[in-house]
Amino acid sequence: NSFTTGQLCVTSNNTCGSSTARCINVKGAPANPGVISGPTTVCAAEQGLVYSVPAVFGASSYNWTLPAGATIVAGANTNSIVVDWGNASGSIIVSTTNGCGTSGARTLSVLVNCRVSGSEMPGAVVSAYPNPVSTKLNVDVQATTAGTYTLELSDLAGRIVLTDMIQATEGMNSVNLNVAELSKGVYMLSVKNAEGFAKQIRIAVE
Repeated sequence: NSFTTGQLCVTSNNTCGSSTARCINVKGAPANPGVISGPTTVCAAEQGLVYSVPAVFGASSYNWTLPAGATIVAGANTNSIVVDWGNASGSIIVSTTNGCGTSGARTLSVLVNCRVSGSEMPGAVVSAYPNPVSTKLNVDVQATTAGTYTLELSDLAGRIVLTDMIQATEGMNSVNLNVAELSKGVYMLSVKNAEGFAKQIRIAVE
Protein backbone atom coordinates (compact mmCIF):
# COMPACT_ATOMS: atom_id res chain seq x y z
CA ASN A 1 0.00 0.00 0.00
CA SER A 2 2.89 2.38 0.59
CA PHE A 3 4.64 1.61 -2.71
CA THR A 4 5.61 4.61 -4.86
CA THR A 5 8.61 3.71 -7.05
CA GLY A 6 11.26 1.03 -7.30
CA GLN A 7 12.91 -1.58 -9.52
CA LEU A 8 11.67 -5.03 -10.52
CA CYS A 9 14.67 -7.26 -11.23
CA VAL A 10 15.14 -10.85 -12.45
CA THR A 11 18.12 -13.19 -12.63
CA SER A 12 18.49 -16.66 -14.14
CA ASN A 13 20.17 -19.32 -12.02
CA ASN A 14 21.77 -22.77 -12.32
CA THR A 15 24.25 -24.84 -10.30
CA CYS A 16 27.14 -22.73 -11.60
CA GLY A 17 25.73 -19.43 -10.37
CA SER A 18 23.41 -16.56 -11.22
CA SER A 19 23.30 -14.21 -14.16
CA THR A 20 23.54 -10.45 -14.06
CA ALA A 21 20.20 -8.96 -13.06
CA ARG A 22 17.92 -7.35 -15.64
CA CYS A 23 15.76 -4.59 -14.13
CA ILE A 24 12.96 -2.21 -15.05
CA ASN A 25 11.74 0.86 -13.18
CA VAL A 26 8.24 0.52 -11.74
CA LYS A 27 6.16 3.38 -10.42
CA GLY A 28 2.93 3.56 -8.47
CA ALA A 29 1.10 6.57 -7.06
CA PRO A 30 3.39 9.62 -7.30
CA ALA A 31 5.38 10.88 -4.35
CA ASN A 32 4.34 13.96 -2.40
CA PRO A 33 5.26 17.26 -4.08
CA GLY A 34 8.29 19.20 -2.87
CA VAL A 35 8.25 22.64 -1.30
CA ILE A 36 6.11 25.22 -3.12
CA SER A 37 8.15 28.16 -4.43
CA GLY A 38 6.55 31.59 -4.76
CA PRO A 39 5.77 34.79 -2.87
CA THR A 40 4.26 34.36 0.61
CA THR A 41 3.17 38.01 0.97
CA VAL A 42 1.17 39.67 -1.80
CA CYS A 43 -1.01 42.68 -2.45
CA ALA A 44 -4.74 42.44 -2.99
CA ALA A 45 -5.56 41.84 -6.68
CA GLU A 46 -1.89 41.37 -7.55
CA GLN A 47 -1.39 39.67 -10.91
CA GLY A 48 1.18 37.38 -12.51
CA LEU A 49 2.37 35.55 -9.37
CA VAL A 50 4.34 32.38 -10.16
CA TYR A 51 4.11 29.33 -7.89
CA SER A 52 5.82 26.02 -8.62
CA VAL A 53 7.05 22.71 -7.22
CA PRO A 54 9.88 20.51 -8.54
CA ALA A 55 8.72 17.97 -11.10
CA VAL A 56 7.54 14.74 -9.44
CA PHE A 57 8.61 11.41 -10.99
CA GLY A 58 5.58 9.49 -12.26
CA ALA A 59 3.07 12.34 -11.91
CA SER A 60 0.70 12.84 -14.83
CA SER A 61 -0.99 15.98 -13.43
CA TYR A 62 -0.72 18.48 -10.60
CA ASN A 63 -3.82 19.46 -8.63
CA TRP A 64 -3.75 23.06 -7.32
CA THR A 65 -6.24 24.54 -4.86
CA LEU A 66 -6.28 28.31 -4.26
CA PRO A 67 -8.07 30.60 -1.80
CA ALA A 68 -11.39 32.13 -2.83
CA GLY A 69 -10.86 34.95 -5.32
CA ALA A 70 -7.49 33.69 -6.61
CA THR A 71 -7.41 32.18 -10.11
CA ILE A 72 -4.92 30.23 -12.21
CA VAL A 73 -4.34 32.11 -15.47
CA ALA A 74 -1.67 29.80 -16.93
CA GLY A 75 -0.07 26.43 -16.22
CA ALA A 76 -3.10 24.59 -14.79
CA ASN A 77 -2.35 20.87 -14.12
CA THR A 78 1.41 21.48 -14.44
CA ASN A 79 4.08 21.94 -11.78
CA SER A 80 4.27 25.72 -12.37
CA ILE A 81 1.27 28.07 -12.37
CA VAL A 82 0.65 31.80 -12.84
CA VAL A 83 -1.90 33.23 -10.40
CA ASP A 84 -3.96 36.40 -10.25
CA TRP A 85 -4.64 36.92 -6.54
CA GLY A 86 -7.91 38.02 -4.94
CA ASN A 87 -8.42 40.04 -1.77
CA ALA A 88 -8.05 37.40 0.95
CA SER A 89 -5.15 35.60 2.60
CA GLY A 90 -5.14 31.81 2.43
CA SER A 91 -3.27 28.67 1.49
CA ILE A 92 -2.10 27.26 -1.83
CA ILE A 93 -2.36 23.46 -1.86
CA VAL A 94 -0.94 21.07 -4.46
CA SER A 95 -0.97 17.30 -4.90
CA THR A 96 0.00 15.02 -7.80
CA THR A 97 -1.94 12.31 -9.60
CA ASN A 98 -1.38 9.43 -11.99
CA GLY A 99 -3.26 6.28 -12.97
CA CYS A 100 -2.37 4.59 -9.67
CA GLY A 101 -3.65 7.29 -7.34
CA THR A 102 -3.02 10.67 -5.73
CA SER A 103 -0.15 11.81 -3.55
CA GLY A 104 -0.32 13.68 -0.27
CA ALA A 105 -0.63 17.46 -0.35
CA ARG A 106 1.88 20.28 0.07
CA THR A 107 0.68 23.64 1.47
CA LEU A 108 1.98 27.22 1.33
CA SER A 109 0.36 30.02 3.37
CA VAL A 110 0.07 33.38 1.57
CA LEU A 111 -0.66 36.66 3.38
CA VAL A 112 -2.30 39.69 1.77
CA ASN A 113 -0.46 42.58 3.41
CA CYS A 114 -1.40 45.60 1.30
CA ARG A 115 -4.61 46.86 -0.20
CA VAL A 116 -3.39 48.11 -3.55
CA SER A 117 -1.89 45.82 -6.15
CA GLY A 118 1.83 46.27 -6.69
CA SER A 119 1.21 45.78 -10.43
CA GLU A 120 0.19 49.46 -10.72
CA MET A 121 3.12 51.82 -11.23
CA PRO A 122 2.78 55.46 -10.15
CA GLY A 123 3.97 58.08 -12.61
CA ALA A 124 3.91 55.89 -15.73
CA VAL A 125 1.53 54.12 -18.08
CA VAL A 126 2.93 50.90 -19.56
CA SER A 127 1.62 49.02 -22.59
CA ALA A 128 2.90 46.10 -24.69
CA TYR A 129 1.77 45.13 -28.19
CA PRO A 130 1.03 43.16 -30.28
CA ASN A 131 -0.25 40.54 -27.85
CA PRO A 132 -0.16 37.70 -28.91
CA VAL A 133 3.22 38.32 -30.54
CA SER A 134 5.47 36.22 -32.78
CA THR A 135 8.55 38.37 -33.54
CA LYS A 136 8.85 41.90 -32.10
CA LEU A 137 7.16 42.96 -28.85
CA ASN A 138 6.80 46.73 -28.54
CA VAL A 139 6.87 48.11 -24.99
CA ASP A 140 5.77 51.73 -24.41
CA VAL A 141 6.31 53.69 -21.19
CA GLN A 142 4.46 57.00 -20.95
CA ALA A 143 6.38 58.66 -18.11
CA THR A 144 5.54 61.84 -16.22
CA THR A 145 9.20 62.30 -15.18
CA ALA A 146 12.55 61.01 -16.39
CA GLY A 147 13.84 57.77 -14.89
CA THR A 148 15.21 54.29 -15.45
CA TYR A 149 12.90 51.34 -16.14
CA THR A 150 14.00 47.70 -16.16
CA LEU A 151 12.22 45.20 -18.42
CA GLU A 152 12.20 41.47 -17.64
CA LEU A 153 10.38 38.75 -19.59
CA SER A 154 10.00 35.51 -17.59
CA ASP A 155 8.61 32.07 -18.39
CA LEU A 156 6.08 30.24 -16.23
CA ALA A 157 8.84 28.74 -14.09
CA GLY A 158 10.03 32.25 -13.18
CA ARG A 159 13.20 32.06 -15.33
CA ILE A 160 14.13 35.39 -16.94
CA VAL A 161 14.48 34.85 -20.70
CA LEU A 162 14.90 38.47 -21.89
CA THR A 163 16.00 41.70 -20.22
CA ASP A 164 16.29 45.31 -21.38
CA MET A 165 16.32 48.83 -19.96
CA ILE A 166 14.70 52.16 -20.82
CA GLN A 167 16.37 55.43 -19.88
CA ALA A 168 13.07 57.30 -19.99
CA THR A 169 12.53 60.98 -20.58
CA GLU A 170 9.28 62.78 -19.81
CA GLY A 171 6.70 61.64 -22.34
CA MET A 172 6.54 58.52 -24.52
CA ASN A 173 9.43 56.03 -24.50
CA SER A 174 9.56 52.80 -26.49
CA VAL A 175 11.69 49.68 -26.84
CA ASN A 176 11.40 46.50 -28.92
CA LEU A 177 12.00 42.98 -27.55
CA ASN A 178 12.86 40.23 -30.03
CA VAL A 179 10.84 37.15 -29.03
CA ALA A 180 11.24 35.23 -32.30
CA GLU A 181 13.60 32.68 -30.71
CA LEU A 182 11.38 31.95 -27.71
CA SER A 183 9.21 28.84 -27.42
CA LYS A 184 5.49 29.34 -27.89
CA GLY A 185 3.60 29.87 -24.65
CA VAL A 186 2.69 32.39 -21.95
CA TYR A 187 5.29 34.72 -20.44
CA MET A 188 5.21 37.53 -17.87
CA LEU A 189 6.57 40.97 -18.75
CA SER A 190 7.63 42.99 -15.69
CA VAL A 191 8.47 46.69 -16.09
CA LYS A 192 10.04 48.10 -12.92
CA ASN A 193 11.00 51.64 -11.97
CA ALA A 194 13.88 52.67 -9.71
CA GLU A 195 11.61 52.75 -6.63
CA GLY A 196 10.67 49.10 -7.03
CA PHE A 197 7.14 49.56 -8.35
CA ALA A 198 6.31 47.20 -11.21
CA LYS A 199 3.72 46.72 -13.90
CA GLN A 200 3.20 43.11 -14.98
CA ILE A 201 1.60 42.07 -18.27
CA ARG A 202 0.89 38.54 -19.52
CA ILE A 203 2.38 38.02 -22.98
CA ALA A 204 1.42 35.18 -25.33
CA VAL A 205 4.15 34.17 -27.79
CA GLU A 206 2.86 32.27 -30.82
